[in-house]
Amino acid sequence: MIVFFLPRKMYPRMENYVYIVEDGCLPLFNTVDEDILYGLVLDNVISISDFHKICSYTDLFDLSLFGDIYEYIAEYCWLNKIGDRVKELREIFFHIIRIAPTFSIINVLKNFDKPRVIDITFLNNEQMKYVYRFLKDGDLLVSHYFRLDVLNLCDKMVLHRGLERQYFVYSKLNPSIRDEVFRIFKDREYAVFNLINGYYSVCDEKYGFIEYSKKKFVRKSVDYSRFREVLDLLDEVIKNAGIMSFKIVYDVLEGKLEPLAKALLYGLLEHRQGQIIVTGRGLEIYERLKKGFKSS
Repeated sequence: MIVFFLPRKMYPRMENYVYIVEDGCLPLFNTVDEDILYGLVLDNVISISDFHKICSYTDLFDLSLFGDIYEYIAEYCWLNKIGDRVKELREIFFHIIRIAPTFSIINVLKNFDKPRVIDITFLNNEQMKYVYRFLKDGDLLVSHYFRLDVLNLCDKMVLHRGLERQYFVYSKLNPSIRDEVFRIFKDREYAVFNLINGYYSVCDEKYGFIEYSKKKFVRKSVDYSRFREVLDLLDEVIKNAGIMSFKIVYDVLEGKLEPLAKALLYGLLEHRQGQIIVTGRGLEIYERLKKGFKSS
């Protein structure tokens, strides 16, 4: 595996590769699994206890019923509806959510089989080790600052002279390699090294680069219509002093228990001794859903 240390917005030019970058123009996939959701834990977006509550659910838009943070994440995740069209695009640059880089990268790694160019600039060491588990042969790593922690994961590195102002880079290289880097940079804009058992050797391979400028990314707001039945059920319970018997709820729903199941599952309602009772979370989500319907 190769790691590229390149200036900001610069990436290796690779044919038929998928790019996962900070300012990508394509949204992420809405269908997720436990591995992808755990990325939110490593990103410090959710707690491990919240992860255990949601890890069996695969639709991020439904997860938005858990709270604002899930709704925010879901607004970046709606590509499953146009996934087939994406495969026909000439340039595929997926978006990395700034507050959830691990989640974003794992989302693409598990949903797209093509070789990937992955911007790991925003990952710490723990996040990087987790992402590494999902990499395949042919995937390329890109960092916009020099970092030693990924060198033991790779067998080759490309060091661009655009990082020359990062003087600390050279303090991390042994003297013989520093001299070699300076010599190469006199004639070329980058140096390539094989990494074998902690030793560096110069490699005469050639690579091309692209400068990827930020393209407009449009966040998609949550489709509140999918929660209409849940909102109607909450409305009925709240209007009845926040408590109704299970039998009355059953009659109100005319035997269609899916809205009740979803409300119980997401902690919006509770079932106590034959009574359906609204929760604090239920009141909060009720207000948010009402506002969402008004604005949509």
